[in-house]
Amino acid sequence: MRFTVLTWILSCVVTLAVPSASHASIVIIDDFSSGNTFLTITFDPGSTLTDATPAAPDAIGGEREVILTQIDSGQTTASSNPPLGLFSTGNAATASSIVELTYDGVGSMGLNGLMGVDLTGGGTNNSVYADILSNDNGVAFMFTLTDADGTVSSVTRTLLGENVGGEFFLFSDFSAMLDVQAIRSIIVTLTLPQDADVTFNLLEARSSTPTPEPASLALLGGGICSILCGVVARRKRPMTVVKESANDPSRA
Repeated sequence: MRFTVLTWILSCVVTLAVPSASHASIVIIDDFSSGNTFLTITFDPGSTLTDATPAAPDAIGGEREVILTQIDSGQTTASSNPPLGLFSTGNAATASSIVELTYDGVGSMGLNGLMGVDLTGGGTNNSVYADILSNDNGVAFMFTLTDADGTVSSVTRTLLGENVGGEFFLFSDFSAMLDVQAIRSIIVTLTLPQDADVTFNLLEARSSTPTPEPASLALLGGGICSILCGVVARRKRPMTVVKESANDPSRA
């Protein structure tokens, strides 16, 4: 019995120490750790600039194509900073703009694109995600996914100024016809009003359900083990037998 309980305790510790499947299944679209981009348009509404060197080895498909379009006149910029792992875009007081980041593995839409990437990570992930660090004056953030059969579906979310943090775009919000287990192209579109700036550092597919951190799991495992060890110790404690005396007056 003692061996069985101890074995169960050890199995609990091992299970808690193993990284969760949901964490391991994250599909990184771009962490901006490679591929330098700097585009700027000054007082030329309607004009468009495209990054001429889209290579980004650490992005999905090995490239990131950036297109910057100025709507209202002023100064507009879009840039990535690999040493810091950031992508930023912004407008001056009179300018507005649209920025597109395209991930299709070929620089432009091709026959195979990303060759049918499974964004669910084997069935665990349920969303695409953006980690937004700063947001000044608002931005419309849109994910557009194209699958291997050519089905295209988009989800847009308008984020108010100072709305920062992780934003999940659930697969269930896209078209039911879209096969998220066979994605050929991913396009992220940002529409910025005048005098707006936004910075983010991560695009990925992941689960929207929080996963306990390793430190929390260790504390939980330690607590469980302490309780069970106490149970085992109490079971090992010897029993005290009190013998009754034949001359005990209380038995008379």
